[in-house]
This record gives sequence, C-alpha cells and structure tokens, in this order.
Amino acid sequence: MKAKIICVYDNGAKVNTSFIGAHGLSMLIDVDGQKTLFDTGMRGRYLLHNLSFMKVKPDDIDRVVISHNHRSNVGGLKSLIEARDGTLDVYVNGYFEGIKGFLGRSVGQEVESKMNLIHVDGDISLSDHLDVIGPFGDVQEFFPILRSRNGPVILSSCYHCGVDAPLDAVKERYGRQAYSMVGGIHLPKAKQKTVDPVSEAISAHGVSELHINHCATPKGIVYMRTHFGLNNVHDLFVGDSISYDL
Repeated sequence: MKAKIICVYDNGAKVNTSFIGAHGLSMLIDVDGQKTLFDTGMRGRYLLHNLSFMKVKPDDIDRVVISHNHRSNVGGLKSLIEARDGTLDVYVNGYFEGIKGFLGRSVGQEVESKMNLIHVDGDISLSDHLDVIGPFGDVQEFFPILRSRNGPVILSSCYHCGVDAPLDAVKERYGRQAYSMVGGIHLPKAKQKTVDPVSEAISAHGVSELHINHCATPKGIVYMRTHFGLNNVHDLFVGDSISYDL
C-alpha cells in the first residue's frame, strides 16, 4: 500500500505544463482512501486551476488542515468551499477565532454553512497513517505526519518555529527520527551563513531526504544542496508528487 503527496500550490510549477506557480503553499495527501489538503495557497483561482489540471474535484477533498494563519497558506480556502457542493472539515489552531476571523468579513452565509471549523490544540490522528502534530511557536504552526514504512514523513509550510521543536516531537512521539521532510522551510534572506545552521540542525536529526519548496527560496535550496548533496535535496513544484510505501 502506498501514500502520495502532490504539490498543488507553490512559488514554482513544473515546466511545459498548464500548472500555475504563485506565492503560497498547498499539498494534497492521498492516503488511507482519503484526500487531505494541507493549506490552500494564497489565491483561490490558482488553487482551483491546478486542482482541475490534476483532475481533482473540490468535492473529492475530505478535509483541509491549515498550518497557520498567514494569507499564503489560507487565502484559497474561501474559493475552495464555494466550489464545493458538500460541507468541508477544516482543522485550524487557536489563532482562528471564528470563520470571519481569518477569511475576511465578506464570507457570506454559503461559505459559513459549508465549513465545519475544527479548533485543535494538540496532536491528533486523522487516519491510520496520517497525524497532525503541534501547534509550535508564536504562530501556532501545525505539521502533518505521514507514517511511512521507512519512518515518519513530516510535511511543513514554513517552520517559523525553527526545525528543532517539530523534529524533536517526531522522535518523541514515534520513537524514531523523521525519514523525510516535505514542504517549506523559512530561510529569510537566504545566505550560506544563515542556511548552514538550519542544514546542520536537520542533519543532527538524521533526516534522510528533503523535498522542499515555497519559503525555502531557490537560493536557499541551492545552499542546502551544498550541505546535503544534489541527490538528497529535491525540488517540489506544482505538479510534482512523491510516493511512500506504508
């Protein structure tokens, strides 16, 4: 049995495709017969466009998990809900005080009636092989965890809290180091001297492979490759997917 992670929204898109790349993040986790959307990018029309070219209908999505309340992570949610016929479970942290608190005041009754907002203040299990851990740091960031055969796979939006606390939590909860890191790693003003400590921290946690995008920035990814090597740091653009044995 396998699980698949598909990049739906990122700053970059696969070349020679119809996908749109734009600032933001969204990844689709297909596991245990369910589709979980992690974050929704910044613009709803780009999110829906990319889902359409992946042949994923809005009503195919079983739930949404929001990492934290930044526009580049939650901006596409309203459009996704409007495009659905059925209701949608949306898992959020304590920063989200009511629907209008993070979608804006012009939400409308249709969106309110189709969204089941679930506030989470600790680790939860969504299915046999998918959990969410957190929240971490000042922005109360959540991290989905895919339990693969080779070890935990941690998905991320930004790591505003740094990499140590979430990776420590993975080791404590699952009794083994994270096998793979997938998603964004916040590398502000990416320079070798600022990226190296992050790379060293990841190495200390024994992570085997990285699939990174979004706020890591192209320059930051290049610097990480100088530490980990070309074969261990992979791009993750819109349209890219990763499969894991369960």
